[in-house]
Amino acid sequence: MQVALNALGGAENLTSQQRVALTRVRVQLKDAGRLDVQALKAAGVPGVMVLAGGVVHLITGLNTAL
Repeated sequence: MQVALNALGGAENLTSQQRVALTRVRVQLKDAGRLDVQALKAAGVPGVMVLAGGVVHLITGLNTAL
């Protein structure tokens, strides 16, 4: 979990987070430039969808540890 949080730019970079489905978590970032998609994938996040405005969807599958 800490590795994934660091890949998102750290806890201070998160504006909000919300599980939007069993397989997806939506996070709002203050600074999307701090996002490290490769580090998220290395941390076990199977998919990352970057949207406008600092919104990122983490496709987690049924892995609820993220």
